Amino acid sequence: MMESFINRRPVRSECLRCGEIVLSGIAMGLSYRVDPIPLTMEGEIVARLGDRSTWSYLFGQMKHRIEHDVRKTPRSMVVATHKCGSSLIEYFDMTRIHQLNILMIQASRSNEEVDDMVQRATSIIWDALHGKVIDIPDDTVNLPLF
Repeated sequence: MMESFINRRPVRSECLRCGEIVLSGIAMGLSYRVDPIPLTMEGEIVARLGDRSTWSYLFGQMKHRIEHDVRKTPRSMVVATHKCGSSLIEYFDMTRIHQLNILMIQASRSNEEVDDMVQRATSIIWDALHGKVIDIPDDTVNLPLF
C-alpha cells in the first residue's frame, strides 16, 4: 500500500514573533518555516550545529535534508529552519541567487509583495557584499547607460 503525504508549496509570510520574512509550507507531511537565505555548505553545517533543520528547494518543492544529504554537495538551494534573532546571512550562497529570486516570486501572493520582496532581497544581497543600496525615483532624469 502506497502512503501519500501532503505537500504545499512555499508561501511567503512574516514571522509572528520577530517580523522577518519566512517561507512556510508542508513537505512530505512535515510543516516548515524557513529563512529565505540560500546557504553555503559551511552555513548548512553551522545551522545544523545550532539545532536547525535544513531543507533543499528543487522543482518547486522543499525537501527535508537528512544527515546523508548533508554529506553531499547540494544540487539545489539549501535553507535553514527559521530561528528568531539568529541570521545566517554571513553564509549566503551567492551562486543560488537566481533560484532564490524564482522561489520568492513564486511564493508571493501579489505584485506589491513581489516589489517589496525584490527591494528587501536587493538590500540583503548588498549588505552581504558590504555595499549600500539607494533608491532612485522613476521620475529622475534618464541617464544614458554608456
